Amino acid sequence: MYASAIQASGFPPAKIQGATFCCEQDKFDDGFVNDYVHRFKAVLGTNSYHRYPTAHCNGGSTTLAKLLSPESSRDQARYLSRFSIASRQQGTPFVIGESNSVACGGQDEVSNVLGTSLWGMDYLMSLASINVTSMNFHGGPRGIYPPIAFNSTSAGSAPDVRPLYYGALLFSETVANHSVLLGLEAGHSDNLQVRTWMARDGITGGLRLLVIHKDPNATEAALVGFTADGASSHVVASVDASGYTPPPC
Repeated sequence: MYASAIQASGFPPAKIQGATFCCEQDKFDDGFVNDYVHRFKAVLGTNSYHRYPTAHCNGGSTTLAKLLSPESSRDQARYLSRFSIASRQQGTPFVIGESNSVACGGQDEVSNVLGTSLWGMDYLMSLASINVTSMNFHGGPRGIYPPIAFNSTSAGSAPDVRPLYYGALLFSETVANHSVLLGLEAGHSDNLQVRTWMARDGITGGLRLLVIHKDPNATEAALVGFTADGASSHVVASVDASGYTPPPC
């Protein structure tokens, strides 16, 4: 109905961010998305889906451990990959039009702590690996989960730059200059909470290796192996966790 009205008004074609689907229903699958995009691709600039890995809606709650788990990054990409494929088969970019750490406004001690930065890096890399064109972090000038917030409405007030911003910043530096990801995961570790990504710079040809250690309970060194251009290398990183007390949030 909206598409017909917009077309009738003479609006330029291929400008709508379509669908903004979320919360998969019984009939909402990759076949449905393929048919939808095929039907409306003349007006669609992108095909959008809203996705949050965790939630605290209706009085519920989540944990930082769950946000840092593979379920909240790697598995999110696996779930969304079929929609990305279905969209791109019709020549329409697939975007995550709305997302963040915890649905229904974020959760204190989960959405505004350092762990959110680690999750954000891995989440964005995971989405990039399935050809998600862009991703919008939901949030306004206040609240728990915006990357940047303002605690005062007074003119000249300094912004409150949150951990999620720094995760997005490091992601942008990793994939800068039209970089290409080298495989879904360019490295491996016995610890599933250690995530390794590699990108080749589209201008210089140089390699960037991003290692994200998201295991809050790790007490041993993490061994990470990666391969580039047929040459194997190993990076060893360790931390002495004995007697460590996390700083206050």
